[in-house]
Amino acid sequence: MMRMVGEVAIAIGSSWALSLIVKATVISAGALIAAHIARRRRASVRHALLAAAFFLLLALPLVSVAAPPREVSVSVPQAGSTVRVATPAPLRVVVPDARPVDNGGLRAGPVTGTLLSASTILLAVWVIGVALVLVPMIAGLMRVRRVRQNGLPWRDGQAVVAEITAARAVRIRTQLLLDETVAGPMTCGVLRPVIVLPRDARVWDAEDLQRAIVHELEHIRRRDWSMLLIARVVCALYWFHPLVWISWRQLRLEAEKACDDAVLRGAHPEVYADQLVMLAERLASDRAQSTLAMANRGDLCARVSAVLDDRQPRGRAGSPWIATVSAAAVLVLAGIAPLRAVAVPQVARGVDASSLLFEVASVKPNRSGATEIRWTFANGRFTAVNVTLKALISSAYGTPQQPLPNFQISGGPSWLDSARFDVLAQVPVEAVGENRTTMTASTLGMLRGFLEERFQLRTHFESREQPIYALVLSDKNGQLGPQLRRRTVDCAAIAAGTATGEPCGGQIFPGRVSSRGVSIPQLVSGLARLMPNVGRLVVDRTGLTGTYDLDLTWTPDQLPSADRNAMPMPTAPIDPDGPSLFTALQEQLGLKLESARGPVPVLMIDSVAQPTAD
Repeated sequence: MMRMVGEVAIAIGSSWALSLIVKATVISAGALIAAHIARRRRASVRHALLAAAFFLLLALPLVSVAAPPREVSVSVPQAGSTVRVATPAPLRVVVPDARPVDNGGLRAGPVTGTLLSASTILLAVWVIGVALVLVPMIAGLMRVRRVRQNGLPWRDGQAVVAEITAARAVRIRTQLLLDETVAGPMTCGVLRPVIVLPRDARVWDAEDLQRAIVHELEHIRRRDWSMLLIARVVCALYWFHPLVWISWRQLRLEAEKACDDAVLRGAHPEVYADQLVMLAERLASDRAQSTLAMANRGDLCARVSAVLDDRQPRGRAGSPWIATVSAAAVLVLAGIAPLRAVAVPQVARGVDASSLLFEVASVKPNRSGATEIRWTFANGRFTAVNVTLKALISSAYGTPQQPLPNFQISGGPSWLDSARFDVLAQVPVEAVGENRTTMTASTLGMLRGFLEERFQLRTHFESREQPIYALVLSDKNGQLGPQLRRRTVDCAAIAAGTATGEPCGGQIFPGRVSSRGVSIPQLVSGLARLMPNVGRLVVDRTGLTGTYDLDLTWTPDQLPSADRNAMPMPTAPIDPDGPSLFTALQEQLGLKLESARGPVPVLMIDSVAQPTAD
């Protein structure tokens, strides 16, 4: 269970969009819970809590991108941390230089027929959703503009507004208009606010008119219309999130309740409740009610109940509450926006990490200036001459068959790629047994321990969404290429002598692959070894199962050098005018490498230092 929770947390942390959704959920849910807890407080206090949540939601994407990430380590078992002797793969990779060095990039031919990625489709859906939510808002703004243009000034009503603003110390200049298209009182405008009343307001009772104007002036004093616009934009950005819409409705309701409380400072609750009921009847006949109107007939029942509740505290929130809510919002934003879960490799149970030590080991700086690199493992003796620390890290945190590519290593000082070292180490006999010529998982564990001890290396793995190459079928009907044939004879039966056929196994040379009885994931693993400098992980998305016989030839960007005669070379010459690996895969195997995005495990270097003296 804990492993599943950890994996989910890491998956969320590796995706900016998923992380944003989870953080928005926490903020929205927290605001709604806080408003519920404060249900016996003033409505203005609850409104302040919800308004702070909308400001947080608006700032969350920007702060998440701009702020330095704060990583939360999640321990998860990692396949590479289990110490065991690796079983030789049926597909053996042979390259001129088995260690990662900067030797240029592979020729990446054009990738054709790439389908839209899932992230692109989701982005398009999000943009469409935002547009659909903003369209009613824009229509409402246009209606408000027409009302302001066509509304008629009312001198008597303006005098009432002036009297109330003076009595309640409202220092915002406000105009009052009459318009036949509105069913009830409304307020609009940011810099030049306007109160709009129905045309028949001229025949209203004087007290009804005064209560309506007091309510609308309180909206203006509180800047509720500006808050309404901000909240509506946030709803557009998070249109898919139900908690954001629930918070939006609650925000509008609390704003109305807060203004009702201002009216009740000079009005009898029963009389004002009757006026709200009459307002509900008016709004029921207004089918063209603007989405930007603050009064909602669906909320009037809750408003009437609050007006008649004599236990409900009333009044303004006050400076101490506003300061407290603002400070809490800043702390929440600073605390939650940069958070990101990252994976920390966990050694498998039953493995004694302290036993993963070389019997004898030494490291010395190499200042010879030579370009030749020597890397050997023979008779249990590990030798690395004139290698960089980045190369050592790449080997230590990879697998016995494949070092960790440089694009999966991040962080650390610049000297990781420039400073050169000579490393000599002896592996204990009991650790390797008879296998004294091939590095195993236990040998790599010793190398990791050596780097941690001598270089004070501290690392962790985390998953990041990055560009990748996906190996897929090039033919929509699933037709394989002429050089890729499904294996019909079981490899184990041939090895046991119970069946006849071509023996399984094979090799990958630079420019040629000839293998029998290999799976597509094994082919992908071998190809990835030949593509360390394209900066992308290669994953299998063909859906092909079983084993295959294949023959593949291409022209690598860098042909094998003649002076590297210590390494096995292709038995056939390489055609310098042959196809690239991308083209050969498609033409000969019926497969192709597509550009995509996906989670990539990245080794993060937290700290490192120059090696300690031997």
